[in-house]
Amino acid sequence: QMKAIVTQYRPQSASIIVSDPKTGFILGMCNYPSFDPNKYSQSPMENLKNHAISDMMEPGSTFKIVTISGALENKIVTPETVFDCAAPTAIYKGKELSLPKEHDPLGRLNVRDIIAKSSNKGVAQIGILMGEDMLYRYASDYGFGRTTGLGLTGESPGLLLKVKNWDGLTITRMPMGHAIAATPLQIHCAMSVIANNGVLMQPQLIKKVYDDAGNTMLEFKERPRRQVIYPGTASLMRTLMIRTVSADGTAAKAQIPG
Repeated sequence: QMKAIVTQYRPQSASIIVSDPKTGFILGMCNYPSFDPNKYSQSPMENLKNHAISDMMEPGSTFKIVTISGALENKIVTPETVFDCAAPTAIYKGKELSLPKEHDPLGRLNVRDIIAKSSNKGVAQIGILMGEDMLYRYASDYGFGRTTGLGLTGESPGLLLKVKNWDGLTITRMPMGHAIAATPLQIHCAMSVIANNGVLMQPQLIKKVYDDAGNTMLEFKERPRRQVIYPGTASLMRTLMIRTVSADGTAAKAQIPG
């Protein structure tokens, strides 16, 4: 799969992570560019990085799960709550703030459609209703701004600024995954919360250690870190997110049969 991605898109770097969301165990982790472990001293330093845990990026629309699940959890919105996703501005704490641009022109959408259409303006207005403190708390609870504790060298904590360091537009940009930086593994673990009934698991690489005879010498158990959202909220999010990969959603090509 990585070879096909590199051949088609020619990226500067790429990462693939596969894990079991219910246990947190990493089943596979692949990076490009890579190197031959037998000749690592002959490889460029850039190739030796584990991009999945060391590279930081704006999570973008993947972060919208944080904003929307937090708002649903606290009954700030329901799936039927409607927002004007064509509005240029919104009021927050008495100030008129510009709303982010959309990838396509959108009008009035309820929360179901905001998820399906991945509306930036819609999720920004949801973030405004949540407020800075609640939005920050959910971002932190999902694992942003701190290392995952995987145990490999070079892991970055990403960047989640304290509320006191936010600028005037952060409240409208963070809900859509800007004004924050995360590693691929942090994003992966956050999405796993939705799949795992709201529980953030500790990612782990090693499940068992055997001796030469095949006897188990050491076994690592799954390690839940915290309940980020209620199981019911996670279930609702899964249902709502199905439309994102449906024919009228923004990621129809990502739909997996069944």
